[in-house]
Amino acid sequence: MDASADPVIFSHSNARAVWDHPRNIPDDLMRACAERGDDLRMIAPRRLPALAQRLVDRGYGAAALAKIMGGNLERIARQVWKTG
Repeated sequence: MDASADPVIFSHSNARAVWDHPRNIPDDLMRACAERGDDLRMIAPRRLPALAQRLVDRGYGAAALAKIMGGNLERIARQVWKTG
């Protein structure tokens, strides 16, 4: 992360605190990612509908939900790939 001025994406990984595996991300790195406005993708495609419903139940609005469900990833991709 320190080597790039552009945002980074952590993809196909989970929290190391939940499952201690080299591919997973430690808490301090997840916090640094969030503080920079970067994107962290957890693996749970089958659970996306349930996740979306839980976020709605917790009061997340449509705009926040759109960012969580892919808008942030699209924003970073456009910025890094320098597209419209």
